[in-house]
Amino acid sequence: MELGLEERPDAIPQPFSEITEIGDNSHQPIPKDDKVIDIFDKIGTGATLLILGEPGSGKTTTLLEFARDLIARAEQDTNQLIPVVFNLSSWAKERQTIADWLVEELGNKYDVPKEIRETLVKKQRLLPLLDGLDEVKANYRNDCILALNQFKKDYGAELVVCSRIKDYQALSNRLNFQSSVCIRLLTLEQVCYYLDSVGTELTGLRTLLSEDTVLQELAQSPLMLNIMTLAYQGVAVEDLPKTDVVEERRRQLFDAYIEKMFKRRKTNQRYNKGQVKHWLIWMAQRMVKESQTVFLIEKMQPSWLINGKQKRIYRLMVGLMEGLMFGLMEGLMVGLMGGLMGGLMVWLMVWLMVWLMVWLMVWLMVWLDKELTEEIKTVEILDINWKKILINRVKGGLMVGLMVGLMFGLMVGLMEGLMEGLMVGLKGMLMGGLMGFQGYVFKISAFA
Repeated sequence: MELGLEERPDAIPQPFSEITEIGDNSHQPIPKDDKVIDIFDKIGTGATLLILGEPGSGKTTTLLEFARDLIARAEQDTNQLIPVVFNLSSWAKERQTIADWLVEELGNKYDVPKEIRETLVKKQRLLPLLDGLDEVKANYRNDCILALNQFKKDYGAELVVCSRIKDYQALSNRLNFQSSVCIRLLTLEQVCYYLDSVGTELTGLRTLLSEDTVLQELAQSPLMLNIMTLAYQGVAVEDLPKTDVVEERRRQLFDAYIEKMFKRRKTNQRYNKGQVKHWLIWMAQRMVKESQTVFLIEKMQPSWLINGKQKRIYRLMVGLMEGLMFGLMEGLMVGLMGGLMGGLMVWLMVWLMVWLMVWLMVWLMVWLDKELTEEIKTVEILDINWKKILINRVKGGLMVGLMVGLMFGLMVGLMEGLMEGLMVGLKGMLMGGLMGFQGYVFKISAFA
């Protein structure tokens, strides 16, 4: 089903807007055979295009079809820019320049080596296709538009951005782009033609749609129409739920869709429906909070843990694992030293002291370097920052050394004090005894 497009010149700043007549900003339909790539080509070198649409109207699908056409062209001509699809939702996390963000996203999403991705951005070899301006957190969207405008100004780059129309219209800033189009909603004629072409499985839906205006309104969205065809496939018209409230109809539709998805899976379910719904809702909420649109297990972070107890357990496990690794290395060293030095008491004292130092060091390192537990990062190549590790370990080592030094000092001081006290006492007792004995002998000899 071909989606219709219309011009939206009012969505972007117009040159000489003070003298432009109102009629010039009317929403003119674009010829049916014109695709997005045709509209983009007409703009010329340095083209920038804004694609608007209602929720579920097919913005992402249109962008991906555009990317497919550009890729086909680039495969025939290596001088063409490389089209790459990104989602702007992740920009809000650090709010860096668009150039820096593109470099980072090329690594995160496409595993492009750092040197190559920096060159691609710096030498303007990319054609960024940016989806989801409306998925940027609301309080950062105006800043995102400013960042996009600055990127366009600095690099003169070709650029395409997609957004929900109402979210874009609510912003105070506008993209300084050359052209803007909006995806038109489906007409009732298009919807009916599509349902008739599918087959008899959707006869019930087709019949209800002809008389239900609420259902007709929802069916204007390609996404909702697709959900309808899955949820109501093979359902008789008398079994379909009815309501005059749009939100209630939408809820009924989603409930039917979810139920159909459960029935499609023939394998034994490890979790019941309630658990699956609960954790899917939880995951969706976390993804929205973390500005993520695609779930990747490697993107799960310790911050996703629900309560303080879970976070403490996580940190404890990290500390235990580090302790085991350090302990194994230290144990081998102590065993070797103890064997060479000999003596059971010496070996035990050294072993106990080293283990005490290891555990103090582990807990202090975890406390000082919270990046070990607060964020999990994926890497393409094992890249060890020895400078950072050295600084953190030196800080930790100084504190551990101070603590252990004080403990050793106290223990050694007490032991040496006791030993010296005993030695002095014994020495004094012997000297006193000898002197006393000599005095006694002297007296006896004098009286004799």
